[in-house]
Amino acid sequence: MDNIGLELFTKGGVVAYILLALSIYAVAIFLLKLYHFQAKRVLFGSGTFVDQVISNIKSGREDIAIKVLDKKMASPLAVVMRRAISLHNSGSTTDESSIAKEELESDGRTQLEYLGSYIRGLDAVAHLSPLLGLLGTVLGMIEAFRQLESAGVQVNVAMLAGGIWEALITTAVGLAVAIPALAAVNWLEGIVERVRQDMGDAVTRTLAALRRAE
Repeated sequence: MDNIGLELFTKGGVVAYILLALSIYAVAIFLLKLYHFQAKRVLFGSGTFVDQVISNIKSGREDIAIKVLDKKMASPLAVVMRRAISLHNSGSTTDESSIAKEELESDGRTQLEYLGSYIRGLDAVAHLSPLLGLLGTVLGMIEAFRQLESAGVQVNVAMLAGGIWEALITTAVGLAVAIPALAAVNWLEGIVERVRQDMGDAVTRTLAALRRAE
């Protein structure tokens, strides 16, 4: 941050520093979620192995399909597909058992809850930052008009303009924090939703392939 930018920022007062803290918090959450998504192999696509597994099951090579899944257990799709195979082999899915369905849904929810963790905190930053920026502007305007009142007959346009632009700094900072935070929330939630759909599709295809191979 150059000297001019630092000077402008400090004129934002306490609210500007609160927004700075929120921006650091938002960046930390975003980096943490990138790590989570990369660890779960969902950041740049989550189901490159699904077709291979389904093909092996249809060809009667279930043992190979299981070996592929065991190597991919970091992926939520591999977890639910492996669970579907186990339940099918135990006979739990032959009668559309509600217990089997609940177990699969439970495994899926666990994976999605992990992927969706902390995103709410980032969403809170995106929604609170503009409000804090507006609060800072209102407080700054109050202070500006208080100074104008104190100046009495010596009031001039330059004093009024200076007070207003200083007050608007916090609004600008609030928007600067909120816009990328909101964009990050939408992107992260889009990945979680994609994984949700991929898991449902993977389980359906797995069970269908297992029944066909019987």
